[in-house]
Amino acid sequence: MRRFLTGLFLAVCLLVPDLASAQQKLDKLTITSGGDGMHYFPFYIARGGGFFTREGIDADWVNVNSGTRQAASIMGGSADMTPMAFFHVIKARGEGADVVAIGDVFDVYGMTIVLSNEAIAKNGIKLDMSIDEKVKRLEGLKIGISSAGSSTDQLIRSVLVARGYNPDKAVSLLPFGAGTSILAAFEKKLTDGVVYVAPIPEIIEQKGLGKTIINPFKNEVPELVDVPFVVTATSRATLEKKPDLMRRAMHALAAAMEFSQTHPEETAKIMRQYFPDLDESLFKQVVETYRKATPRSPVLTSQQLDKTVAWMNIQSTTKITAKFDDVVDDRLAKEALASVKQQH
Repeated sequence: MRRFLTGLFLAVCLLVPDLASAQQKLDKLTITSGGDGMHYFPFYIARGGGFFTREGIDADWVNVNSGTRQAASIMGGSADMTPMAFFHVIKARGEGADVVAIGDVFDVYGMTIVLSNEAIAKNGIKLDMSIDEKVKRLEGLKIGISSAGSSTDQLIRSVLVARGYNPDKAVSLLPFGAGTSILAAFEKKLTDGVVYVAPIPEIIEQKGLGKTIINPFKNEVPELVDVPFVVTATSRATLEKKPDLMRRAMHALAAAMEFSQTHPEETAKIMRQYFPDLDESLFKQVVETYRKATPRSPVLTSQQLDKTVAWMNIQSTTKITAKFDDVVDDRLAKEALASVKQQH
């Protein structure tokens, strides 16, 4: 017994350094986000499901609360990658910034427009009206957004401009910041409606305070159909400096996408750790909606770029143009997709 215990002790002593060594081998990957929301779905699964870890990556998640700050983080080298709105990448690239999209993240423009019950009744809005009629009846309302130039701002402005309205005259757009602040403003009746990602609109509906009247998930905004919302962005400098790290990171995201489509129950369990306070029935509803809108492939296409540019031009005062090879580098995404398919 003494010999056995001595041998076991020696084995543990030998094993502990190996474990420590294994932990030290994890390469740090700094990821910035523009807040919290389920439109970062594959990143949540890659982190919570251990897909980054399996690739030898320690993913450091930093919330910078702004698309502009996300772009600045990768351009300045303080972050390696960021899941950000595709239109932000296109805009930044058009201004000469070292920003490039390397993969798809979320295919549906994940913002919905929700109005209070009072605003819906006052303006005579019916949920079964056409989007043109509902947009027409937004006139005179106060709409809460996160900030000027944000994805929330872009959505409300684009649906108005596409139907011939001047957003600055038709409605009052009020910036309230992140989701909790927007929800608080809505509950205090500081605004008639809000534009935001899940679960804010769903919480409003569950509390009986309002209804979602415009929902891209239902394909009721024709100009946004097939326009990807979020992409994985980085800089070409980072791609050149850290090719192996970026390759492994993209493989982790591709594997997470595949997993979320083939393992819905396990996916929900992973997501639960990031949204622990949501009511169970509401959580299941939101997770399933966003899971279905998560692409199975991380590869962006030229058609997606063209659709996004066309949507951006709806409200742009100067025509926006973009070349696929200038805005997108799809090499790592294609490699990751092929590898994941081979494994399955």
